[in-house]
Order: sequence, then C-alpha cells, then structure tokens
Amino acid sequence: MLLVSLMGGHVMFKSTSDLEPRSQRPKTSARTAQRLIAHSMGLKLPASGFGSKELRDGFGSKELRDQEAARKSRIVSRHKQRDDAWGDD
Repeated sequence: MLLVSLMGGHVMFKSTSDLEPRSQRPKTSARTAQRLIAHSMGLKLPASGFGSKELRDGFGSKELRDQEAARKSRIVSRHKQRDDAWGDD
C-alpha cells in the first residue's frame, strides 16, 4: 500500500493500482474523432449511413451493392411472409 499525505492531511491515493488506468480505451476512428470535436464546438455533422452515399451514387463496390440487394430482398420476403400469415382482413 502506498500512501501520500499532502499538507493539511489530504491523501492523494491509497494504493499503486490508483496509478494504473482502469481499462484499455478502444481506438477512436477518424469519424468518431470528428464527431466529438464538432460536438465540443457546438456543431452538428450531417448524419450519414454506412455506405449509403456510395450506393446511391453508384460508386460503391459490387460487394456492397450485392449486400444491399440481399438485405432488401430479405425485408421484402419477411413482409410477404407476415402478410401471408395474417391473411387478408
């Protein structure tokens, strides 16, 4: 146990574990850093979905376009199954 007394009887820390960081901080992406800085300045960055601009403009990779098409077809099939299960009312 490590104990440091300051003038006036104040204790700064009680053990060596107080000097170590609590846990490893995750890496910050450039996008997150921009958002944090803008927020601290009182600004708002426009929201953008992952890959949405690339898909909309046609600049996305074939893999991204295929994934988006598969996602949309899954949604359509789920809606169709739901409608079939509930029937026409």
